[in-house]
Amino acid sequence: RQLVLAETADSGWRATLNGQALVRVAGDAPVQAFELPATGGTLKIWYEVNRWVPAGQIAIVLLTLVLALPFRRSPGPEEVEE
Repeated sequence: RQLVLAETADSGWRATLNGQALVRVAGDAPVQAFELPATGGTLKIWYEVNRWVPAGQIAIVLLTLVLALPFRRSPGPEEVEE
């Protein structure tokens, strides 16, 4: 038996049955699949995002905000009053 998700195969997908991790199965189509045992129980499926992705997104937003700040241009030699 297999559990086939209508999602592209990706290493971030996780599945457990009664707390036991399910084994990934390579199917014909490029979708995510797991091998299911004959026993039933509580099935949990989730996607784990790489922990560095949110940190990188925050860094990019902060950098964009800093670069968007207006800076006052220092006067050039022709603009200096004597």
